[in-house]
Amino acid sequence: METKFPTLLSPLVIGKYVVKNRMESANAIPHFLQSAETYPAPDTITYYDLPNTLSVEDNAGGEVTWETGPMYEYSDFETRDKYRAFLRGNNAYSVLEGNGEGSILVVKDSYANSFIPYLVENYAQIGIVDLRYTVEKVDSFIQRGGYDKVLVLYSFSTFAEDTNFASRAGVAG
Repeated sequence: METKFPTLLSPLVIGKYVVKNRMESANAIPHFLQSAETYPAPDTITYYDLPNTLSVEDNAGGEVTWETGPMYEYSDFETRDKYRAFLRGNNAYSVLEGNGEGSILVVKDSYANSFIPYLVENYAQIGIVDLRYTVEKVDSFIQRGGYDKVLVLYSFSTFAEDTNFASRAGVAG
């Protein structure tokens, strides 16, 4: 008997969006590592130029403000840390507008930044929280955004080494 698994996510429709590539510049590589024997070919970062809007919460100084703009910070593709371009870096809490239905809260580390844009076709609202940058607990974000689902997406090493995850992911009280 064949086992069928439910489809949880619809794939991003590739032909619908413009594909962009950013190559790691050889100028960023120290000169003593630039020979073919000591340094592999530069990396290529491929992403889809999605028009969705990202709102980033800033609560510096005790006052909450929101900065709204594109989900990518294109100028960061020209810096040493190109992955900061995805979701405009690591922020405590952000909300990404999607094209689907329902909502999801993604509890993540920076490992998830390049994955989260692929969720825009499936959800109308994608909450994004990085517990390393907030003292708020997960349940307060769920209540704030009224999220239908929660996805925890960490690199294994960060998840395994994080001794504070359980207390920050727990119930506020």
